[in-house]
Amino acid sequence: MKRTALSGLGLVTTAALLTNGIAYLVYFFLVASVAGTIIPILVIALLTLLAAGFVASRARLAPLLGAILVLLSTALDLSQPETIYNLAHPVPVSFYALNVIFLASALVACACGIGATIQNYRESPPQLPRGMKTALIGLTGIVIGLILTALIAAANPLVGAAGTSCHRACRQSQDPHLGWLLARAQHAHRVTRALIRGVYACL
Repeated sequence: MKRTALSGLGLVTTAALLTNGIAYLVYFFLVASVAGTIIPILVIALLTLLAAGFVASRARLAPLLGAILVLLSTALDLSQPETIYNLAHPVPVSFYALNVIFLASALVACACGIGATIQNYRESPPQLPRGMKTALIGLTGIVIGLILTALIAAANPLVGAAGTSCHRACRQSQDPHLGWLLARAQHAHRVTRALIRGVYACL
């Protein structure tokens, strides 16, 4: 298989696949500590890490294969009710944060993997496309914001509930701090749903 210099998109694809694979590896150990060993999660983690190494090897078709792999693993992940539950409930934070990282890194790996493959075959300039850095910074900010919001929700059980009783309690207490925390938790839920719809649109 012909090899080319690793482009900017190829480098981003490698980083996204590494992030996705490491997140799956952490998820495997977390699940194993609670529900026992689940081999498919470990297989997905190892395959994704191998795909990252394959992309770094500069094979022309490697970014596309990595994108297909992460697309399939994300589709399988989103088909599980536990994933949707974890995304809709920021507590426990560990599972929520890992699922957010799964989605964000999969989105980057798919988009950049396809773009890197096109660059490899067209022998386009290896630089990142205009606006890509801004988009990556923005997505990173969203991920960090969601995780921080989940930590806030976990630190305050009233916000973690985020239900009817929480609305009632906030109205009764008239505490502006609690109201702000609730608003941030609800915003995190809305953004998460938007991310899920975006990933589904890519499937």
